[in-house]
Amino acid sequence: MGKDGPADTGLMTIVDISTSGLKFKTTVPRNFATGTELRVEFCLDDRNRTPMEKRVIVRNVSGSFVGVSFHPKELEDPALGFYLMP
Repeated sequence: MGKDGPADTGLMTIVDISTSGLKFKTTVPRNFATGTELRVEFCLDDRNRTPMEKRVIVRNVSGSFVGVSFHPKELEDPALGFYLMP
């Protein structure tokens, strides 16, 4: 979360990613409320293991799976766009 929110860390695995958001699986179920803003850090599985840090907004939670959209200010990302090119 942001500067004013509680710190909460944990491991996750990205199971789906697009230019507008991602879906990840946590190691334990979480109770994130829809609309909650989070900060996630991960590495792309490209040759450079490109590190990514994104602000995201929770859209849905189903057990250990969390669907998020990228924060509007996080949508433009050349590294992610290049990674997602066919």
